[in-house]
Amino acid sequence: MKAVFFDLGGTLWAPFGDHTKEEVVESAARRAAERLPGYLLAGLSPDEATRLRREFELSLMSAMSDGQSDRSEALKREDFAHASFAEITVDRLVGDIVRRLFGKELTDQSTAAQFGRDLTRYSTPYSESERVLARLKAAFPGIRIGVVSNTAIQPHIIDEFLVECRLQQYLDFRVYSSAVGWRKPHPAIYEAALKEAGVLPHEVVFVGDSVFEDVRGPQLMGMKAVFCKRRPLDEDTGADAVVEDLVPIPELVKRFAAGK
Repeated sequence: MKAVFFDLGGTLWAPFGDHTKEEVVESAARRAAERLPGYLLAGLSPDEATRLRREFELSLMSAMSDGQSDRSEALKREDFAHASFAEITVDRLVGDIVRRLFGKELTDQSTAAQFGRDLTRYSTPYSESERVLARLKAAFPGIRIGVVSNTAIQPHIIDEFLVECRLQQYLDFRVYSSAVGWRKPHPAIYEAALKEAGVLPHEVVFVGDSVFEDVRGPQLMGMKAVFCKRRPLDEDTGADAVVEDLVPIPELVKRFAAGK
């Protein structure tokens, strides 16, 4: 095997730490509303400004969950090229909401950037993540290690947190849906990762915690898939291997490389 592709949230790190997604999104949206640039509220009465701040906050919260239903139906049909897998980035959704509510354009991306940071700020690597990445690098000289992640958050912000968490030093590349424009399991994001790694599908082990995104999608491309079962799951994942944490990954890569 020449490459290992890792999912990020739920695989290499807990994306919300000890918090729930709902708690983090609500807090980030509230902070974004509090930081709205003054020129957007210029000329409004205090009551109207308060109302629009609240509407902005609620719109951000709603936008972070839009599309789930359509994607769920596409997943059931295994229609992985469905349009619902198009990524809507934080930059775009913040700009669209401001335009709709205030009839104005954001003059810079600082509001969206801070919203992205607030969504990412609780990300916490799992205890074994750095150790396993280091072992892979040591055990397989020349192996390409990368992240292939679904995220609406700006790539440079995810990179900031990977550096802070000491994971980026082991990564040869990062492929984010916010940069590619398509979410897993759309074929385009896997193709982008293969291009970045400079490898063929049969030379890749894909590791992740989502059945369609990290197992079925990669397998259809011709990759080996390892399901990281950090939480109880009754269904058969169909993965080539199932692990409860990342510790066995180097041995699995060795096994797959030997054709076992």
